[in-house]
Amino acid sequence: MEKRIKIYWAGDLFDHKDLAGNLLLAEKVEFLSGGRYLPMLPQNGEVNKKRSLDIRDGDYDLLLSCDMYLGNFDGPDLDSGTVAEFLFAKMLDIPAVLLRTDFRCPAESSTSPDPWNLMCSGYPRTRSLILHSMQLWHEATEMAVEKGKIVDLYYANIAEKILKELDKCLVMEKVFSFEELAGIYRNTLRAAGGKLPEIWTEEKILALLAEKAEKGIY
Repeated sequence: MEKRIKIYWAGDLFDHKDLAGNLLLAEKVEFLSGGRYLPMLPQNGEVNKKRSLDIRDGDYDLLLSCDMYLGNFDGPDLDSGTVAEFLFAKMLDIPAVLLRTDFRCPAESSTSPDPWNLMCSGYPRTRSLILHSMQLWHEATEMAVEKGKIVDLYYANIAEKILKELDKCLVMEKVFSFEELAGIYRNTLRAAGGKLPEIWTEEKILALLAEKAEKGIY
């Protein structure tokens, strides 16, 4: 059986819309891909406790174990944690898809290729998917009346578009050679600090990279 490609599902985790929306869309991506893509939601690992570096280390640990990154880049200002995770993923040459369904345009968008801060644009092995959430919602309501069916069509439409971008992202040119990766991971972990250098031993890094190579990520 083909090994599943794990996606780190980054984004806001602060209200019921974030949590439920993440789950519904992630489930559609997994289902419509026939299980090829396996979204990994940080919200399933974080616990309701006082915020600490343990949460940061836990999220980075999950991101390190994943093959791809999907960032929910919604909101007038991007969530700082989502951006930090995106940049961490880019330092490791992890393929990324940046999703925006928010049709509001930040002031800087007129001078940026994407509708967000230009410092998050221009990275290799990265695809941007810009959608108009209200337009997609009206398309779904024109096709169905029952509320559950509307929601199902709505998320299926977005998921299908995400899958196309994920597939395109996987064939983009790699930044590093496979031989360089162990050193890249080792140095990035040292720079990130926290408990990550202890968690990610040399043996664990090499096993992860071997698995990525087997999946065709590298």
